[in-house]
Amino acid sequence: MRALNAAADELRKFAPDGGVYINEAYVFEQNHEQAFWGDNAARLYEIKSIYDPSNIFQGWQTVGWDSNDPIYSCYAALDPSASN
Repeated sequence: MRALNAAADELRKFAPDGGVYINEAYVFEQNHEQAFWGDNAARLYEIKSIYDPSNIFQGWQTVGWDSNDPIYSCYAALDPSASN
């Protein structure tokens, strides 16, 4: 994971405002909202709040995900940017 993060950092230098295809994105994308949703993030959150007000439908770094949900603890344990 650390090597992959280092490689992704090199690519970010060439396109710091570039986007990513979410299905092939780096799982620990540092600025995932901008990379995945760009200028559409605010509108997507607004739509989600209308159709999923209880935030039932969520996944890792998707619109409205709860990073504190214990279901994601396995991802957090692998995060190379976290201090170990």
